[in-house]
Amino acid sequence: MWFPYGGVDSIKKDHPILLILIYHTEKDFFEIPSVIKAHAPGYGFKFSRSIILLVIG
Repeated sequence: MWFPYGGVDSIKKDHPILLILIYHTEKDFFEIPSVIKAHAPGYGFKFSRSIILLVIG
């Protein structure tokens, strides 16, 4: 799974809103939030019907 590891410091420092499309595999639906929480535990997640993950820090 791809994750912007080069941007982890910016994500932790600036808490940007991330808009992530989850459509490749069902596994992404569970793994992507887990990876984000591991690197930036303060983020919240909101899922919409079109399987878009909105991450708010």
